[in-house]
Amino acid sequence: MMLFSPTPGCDTMSRMKNAVLAGFLVVLFALTAVGSAMAYDNDTYFEIANEVLSGEPSLEEFASLREAYTRTSWYNPVPDRTSLEPLDEAIETGDLETANNFINSNYFYYMPIVDFHLSAMATYRELEDTETHEWHEWFLQRLLDSIFESGDGQSAETAFFSVYEREQLVVLEILGLDPRDRREESSGGRLIYIYEAVDETGEPRDVYFDFTVAEEWRARETE
Repeated sequence: MMLFSPTPGCDTMSRMKNAVLAGFLVVLFALTAVGSAMAYDNDTYFEIANEVLSGEPSLEEFASLREAYTRTSWYNPVPDRTSLEPLDEAIETGDLETANNFINSNYFYYMPIVDFHLSAMATYRELEDTETHEWHEWFLQRLLDSIFESGDGQSAETAFFSVYEREQLVVLEILGLDPRDRREESSGGRLIYIYEAVDETGEPRDVYFDFTVAEEWRARETE
């Protein structure tokens, strides 16, 4: 499901990778101690993130990145935009330097988060930095593609793999569906979110998301 522009050119990819990787070791050292002291696995996430930024990642690698993100010490399956408020405020007030700095210094925290890339795209559109805008657009596309590759959302057995709630709403919006209600069920030891939605014609449709990672997160938090 192609939503955005094609992959940016090699020069753009290299420049963006180098910019993001420049802060990799700083973030890695800061968080590895936290992850090792508790029931988290920050190391695997950073290893996969580094691989994604260093090569030509497949959809499987993007899926692995999203799954590894759920085991980090800062993961939250029900995040709101509170943590992104400094970025949103900077964009709204036109303080694009602050917005750019926030994006570059927090990239590893928010790499698998759809909202982060949407805000980044807004920032670089205002900065008229077409190359960086297209890079975030490409990265967001790959994240979304990995979701749609994980299933068809038409049953519990073929549910979309989801790592946080707002992501589910984005998927519904892309599908042209208006969610009206949501219920939860257990299927084969998995937590399934089922959205009762309607399409543009008013036709009802159920969409299934595998949200087992939220249950696993709750179990870790109570250990």
